[in-house]
Amino acid sequence: MGIIGMFLSPIYSGMGTMMFYQKKYSGAVKYFEKAIKCNPKEKKIEYTYSHLGQCYLRLGRKRNALDALKKAYDLFHSIQNYKDDNYDREKFKNLLIAYLNILFELNEFEKVRDIQNELDSIVNRKY
Repeated sequence: MGIIGMFLSPIYSGMGTMMFYQKKYSGAVKYFEKAIKCNPKEKKIEYTYSHLGQCYLRLGRKRNALDALKKAYDLFHSIQNYKDDNYDREKFKNLLIAYLNILFELNEFEKVRDIQNELDSIVNRKY
């Protein structure tokens, strides 16, 4: 979508976030998907994927949730110093908890230990 997408993506993401916190998950999914489609390289797009995955999880769409949360996880790991920012660290912690939940629900236990260790290191880290 080019230039227009650059402007629409944060608007759609904001609308999706608002609906997410209102527990209107189906509506939120539509906005998050539009935000990603408009500008998949949007700054902080990892938050959009994280919220999208959490919406899918609450809607019972487990495979979609796993895909979105995995994408968010990978995007967070591509960011330098994401664990040093209090806001990012809290968002990443929430992502890890949601990611662990879906891995357990889908019986994908081989990944659980690594994610749990990472969560423990964030929770127990002194800042």
